[in-house]
Amino acid sequence: MTYDELPQADKDKIQEMLSLARSQAAQIYRNAINAGVTMSLWNGEVSAIVASLDAAEEIPNTTGLAGAAALTKENLADNVMSYLSTTASMGTTGHRDNIVPCAGAINVVG
Repeated sequence: MTYDELPQADKDKIQEMLSLARSQAAQIYRNAINAGVTMSLWNGEVSAIVASLDAAEEIPNTTGLAGAAALTKENLADNVMSYLSTTASMGTTGHRDNIVPCAGAINVVG
């Protein structure tokens, strides 16, 4: 069966899902690029500074992000940065090459 042979209701279901999937794929890739920038800052100087803190020392939230709390050294290094490292790994040119046909180049770099 070809796509054209599908009932319109089935085509509509596919297109509704793709509308979500395409925009989410583009957003994930943009987030991966941003996470890579954050990882560069972390790997540059910040990780060494944080490593010098006492284990239970809290780093206050000064971001202005509603609901964000202070983080301990372990919270930051073991949880937040591990998550961002995983996210950054999706920011490769190979991933980009797969996402562009899905979401459009302008949406991937925007």
